[in-house]
Amino acid sequence: MRDYIDVNDLVDWHLLAYKKLEKQDKSFCDVYNLWVGKWISVLEILQSSINITWKKIPHKIVNRRLGDIWEVYCNPNKAYKELGFQSKVSLEESLVNSWKFYNK
Repeated sequence: MRDYIDVNDLVDWHLLAYKKLEKQDKSFCDVYNLWVGKWISVLEILQSSINITWKKIPHKIVNRRLGDIWEVYCNPNKAYKELGFQSKVSLEESLVNSWKFYNK
């Protein structure tokens, strides 16, 4: 399980952080956890990609590798509160945009 974020949302997050930085002392430094807030399995990504591209995607379902973490998440509350941003791009929209970009 992972929380995927679209690159356009990530850019918007960074722009908001830069705006905040412009108002701060130049020595100011802070850390934010950025995420959409929705866990998605690799299998869901695969199935969505197949549905969008109408292509067979070769894959194998195997056991996790030693050391792989089952789920990865963070607490984005500080970023939401201080930067005031909510993710705009859904997984499906992100995959569609990526597929269109790839095919240009």
